[in-house]
Amino acid sequence: MGTRILVLSRHVVGKRMASPGIRSYQIARVLAEKVPGASVTLAVPSCTDLPSEELLFRVVAYNRRSLPQLVREQDVVIANRFPFYIIPFLHDKRLVLDLFTPVFTEWMEIAIGFWRGLSLNNFVALNRRNLSLQLTLADLVLFATSRQRDLYFGMLSGMGRVTPELYDHDSSLSNLLALAPFGVRPGHPKATRQVLRGVWPGIREEDTILLWNGTIIEWYDLESLVRAVHRLSRERDDIKLFFLGTEHPDSGDVATLHGLGAGSTRRAISMCEELGILDKFVFFNFDWVDYDDTANYLLEADIGVCTYFDNLETRYAFRSRVLDLLWAELPIICTQGDVLAELVASRPLGIAIAERDEDALVDAIRRLADDKAFVKECKRNLKQAKEEYRWERALEPLVDYCRRSTDVPRGRAQRALPLALGLATLSESMFLRALYMRLGRLHLFRR
Repeated sequence: MGTRILVLSRHVVGKRMASPGIRSYQIARVLAEKVPGASVTLAVPSCTDLPSEELLFRVVAYNRRSLPQLVREQDVVIANRFPFYIIPFLHDKRLVLDLFTPVFTEWMEIAIGFWRGLSLNNFVALNRRNLSLQLTLADLVLFATSRQRDLYFGMLSGMGRVTPELYDHDSSLSNLLALAPFGVRPGHPKATRQVLRGVWPGIREEDTILLWNGTIIEWYDLESLVRAVHRLSRERDDIKLFFLGTEHPDSGDVATLHGLGAGSTRRAISMCEELGILDKFVFFNFDWVDYDDTANYLLEADIGVCTYFDNLETRYAFRSRVLDLLWAELPIICTQGDVLAELVASRPLGIAIAERDEDALVDAIRRLADDKAFVKECKRNLKQAKEEYRWERALEPLVDYCRRSTDVPRGRAQRALPLALGLATLSESMFLRALYMRLGRLHLFRR
């Protein structure tokens, strides 16, 4: 019997999905193609229509009742978070924790904007304890950048996971930590319909289109970008900024502009209204574009843009939206501070600017709008770079891991006590969170 692999997604997977769902989908696809004889199952919170590709893996919907039995049937379980209620069923499984996103820095950014006092402290403690529990469970931790490797090495060392025995057996720690960044989609984008030029009210065929092709959320610097477009609008009428989607698929069943990133989006819209550029130079799609349909928007755009702050979130981030810009060979404007910004500046794939530098942002937009020779150079480099980040290449270490023997790694017994203590402290934080929610002090989307 071949290796039985479960890719467990905690996020929406389907026609409308964000980067965590896309990553789960692509991991399942690559493992099904590259691990001989493997039986791959993608478990999702609910079944929706999937992208129009022939699937070589099984897709099942799970719930709290069905997931334990599904886990029992596997040899390898891959997840970005293991639900605590399935822990009793994981003792004989090989466990891969997918931490391509540095979740703790994101939680800090979100928490500070929403809560104060005891609620804030409890939220951070809950997520810190959950992360420690996940790292205690994991046999292999996936990371996206060398910076993230150092971050997770520090966490694992502080928890006692890096032992003399482990180090003596594997001094590179390659059996504990593996590089597996976000990847570039298969093939090349193909247009199937016109979506922006001459179609979206206010966007003309001849305009230069800046595309924001991902989530709008707290750690992005929309103010500098909107102000830069406003400045350019006073000297020319051909620069248009389009936000691809405001309604994050993982927000659940909430009203428009009340889900993930709603506060940031509403502030950006208000600023555009105050400056008189909403629906004239800046446009919002109050929806979320289907996975297959994003190619049409990427191919009609001229520049991909993403501006943020030079903080810890940025230092450890791997901006997954950039990979679709590589796929479409779309020159990039971004903020300095993360590893992909270094790639953008060094190749070059576009222009990386200092945070909040509005003058530099205006100049970068002008250059990519008008300097045809530089744009051609960027596109040449983008074409080469995207082959280096194909999913099949990005996931090679995970494929190798799943091809190995299904023997459970050594050292599980030493983790039993830390695991029990971790469950106890996590339960305490969950109890306090439930209490605060009952008292009306905690609401994820309150602003």
